[in-house]
Amino acid sequence: MGTPLVASAFHAARWDYVFTFNRQGQEPQLRRVTVFFEGNALQRVEADELPTEQEFVASLQAQRAAGRTPVLQASEEQLRAFRERHPAPEARPAPPPVPAGPFPPLEAALGAAQASPLKLPERLLVLAPAPFQPPSFFRAP
Repeated sequence: MGTPLVASAFHAARWDYVFTFNRQGQEPQLRRVTVFFEGNALQRVEADELPTEQEFVASLQAQRAAGRTPVLQASEEQLRAFRERHPAPEARPAPPPVPAGPFPPLEAALGAAQASPLKLPERLLVLAPAPFQPPSFFRAP
């Protein structure tokens, strides 16, 4: 059955599983199964009423037949009407090509007027912690 949905430190000998099945236009199906262990052996299983595989597949086919299959093809007239209501946006010019190489120079990307050298301070202040001093009650007399 795989990894349990809920792993609890308080109930290590209990594994809980929840199965859901949702289909558009149908009621969601929810089923729960709880497995109890004693040591490394299975003690008991508590579960909602579960269908057999054949019953489950038959329920899927019955629900599918009940719904109406949508038409997935448009006529030429429908396509023409759609194009009239939703005209295509104007084409934009393509961006300029990226120059070959690892990276273009920064000046080329920013423009010569915006490029300026990076200014660093003349001195950098480095803060370092003071050496460790143990408290007086740890020092030897």
